[in-house]
Amino acid sequence: MANYQWRATTKYNSDTSLSYGVSPSDKSSWQTAVIGTGGSGTWTYWYRDTNVAGPGGFTDDNSSRVAVSITESWSTSVDDLNRLTVTITTTVNSIVRDDLRGTNQNTPCRDIDLYRQEGGTAVLSEQDCSLASAHTIYQGPLVLGSYSFTIAPGGDIERSSLYLHNQTTGYASFDDIWVGVQFRNILPSPTTYRVTYDANGGTGAPAAQSQTTAQTSWTFTIPSGTPTWGQYEFLGWSRTKYTDSRTEADVEYGPGESITLTSSAPQVTLYAVWRMNYRPGATLSGVWLGHERTGGKCHIYNGSTFEQMRTIGGDANQMGTPPSVYHDGKWYNQHRRGKE
Repeated sequence: MANYQWRATTKYNSDTSLSYGVSPSDKSSWQTAVIGTGGSGTWTYWYRDTNVAGPGGFTDDNSSRVAVSITESWSTSVDDLNRLTVTITTTVNSIVRDDLRGTNQNTPCRDIDLYRQEGGTAVLSEQDCSLASAHTIYQGPLVLGSYSFTIAPGGDIERSSLYLHNQTTGYASFDDIWVGVQFRNILPSPTTYRVTYDANGGTGAPAAQSQTTAQTSWTFTIPSGTPTWGQYEFLGWSRTKYTDSRTEADVEYGPGESITLTSSAPQVTLYAVWRMNYRPGATLSGVWLGHERTGGKCHIYNGSTFEQMRTIGGDANQMGTPPSVYHDGKWYNQHRRGKE
């Protein structure tokens, strides 16, 4: 089950002397919801200037609190990279002065401009500037339309973009206020799975395979292309890097087979496994060259052990063109013979 979080919130861009809040206040804490189920709610956002005195201000003694009632509804979805997409619709229900009190009877009017992130403005002006009781500045509904935004995983926050520019008629004071719903993507960041191929001495290793996804595992198919390396035969791939001649028992993966990586170990390097087909030419001293007349096999004897020589292009029984051996200052070509 994939979740996200939301909360009703206010924010002021410049004037820190404002007091503000959300009613009901419990919706100003983060709420957890399931992606795909959507959400909605109606909240009243209120604010008051706590610092400016006189008829131009919203002090407790002289003037009122302004309350903005908004209904918001939204839908949510998530993609394979855990990016949260929110589509939200905002409706303004009313804007009122809800607690006018005190002795000041000449409270200045308010011009409230509403802005949405995608553009568009609604100017809502208070009509009667002399009212000494709670009264409505604007009565909706005013549907501001729908728009969508996408939030990356890992706790990024986006705000529903209802922006109020609150201007006092005849005065220089104004407030810039954001009200609406914030959304937080609490899903984990996606995982990048990667298989790297190391020719382990050879050349022509396949290109690395990579996939970024929110899934907890990913399966790759080993490429059919294989590396090459002179006198060695390619046997397959292994997570272990062998540096000497090996056998089929050391192979973990072959071309066309599958390898599955998990988010706990999402990246791996596979090393080519090689078996030596024949040894390249070398300068030897203190050794003997032996030849089996009946088997046609050549051996190198170092005084204690024999090592069979494999012919160039031949099989294990030395069929094919034999190697050239330098001995006593001259070249001798050792051929397979029949009975002698």
